[in-house]
Amino acid sequence: MTPAERRLRRVQRASAIYDLIAVTPFALPGVAAWEVNQLHETAVKLGIPGQFPAFAPTHLFFANLFGIFTITWSVMRLRSTEPRFALYDAILRFAFATTMCIYMIGYDVTRILLVFVAFELLWGSLQWFAYSRRP
Repeated sequence: MTPAERRLRRVQRASAIYDLIAVTPFALPGVAAWEVNQLHETAVKLGIPGQFPAFAPTHLFFANLFGIFTITWSVMRLRSTEPRFALYDAILRFAFATTMCIYMIGYDVTRILLVFVAFELLWGSLQWFAYSRRP
């Protein structure tokens, strides 16, 4: 294995671990509501602009699904560090970041999402760069 391949594997694993830590609360019914409330309270305390509507059970259901899918994808990337998975993950991250920005601009959604956008762009860029440097 080349140094570039080892670097890609490390970046891919680190991004999967980040996802597990950041997203697991959203996958758990009950905990997701608490997590969303914490984000809302933080946005209010910091005076972050943008709307943060109350979450109904249907919203939380979709948050749980998002969390479950992300956990599954993360475990898959931890168990099988195929280079193409890093590429797919980078593309997904850029799509997530773009979607969040569209909602912040077009629908005045809370700007606390910028924290998530930053991490999506960071991990997406690191994986894209590492993938492009391999032989």
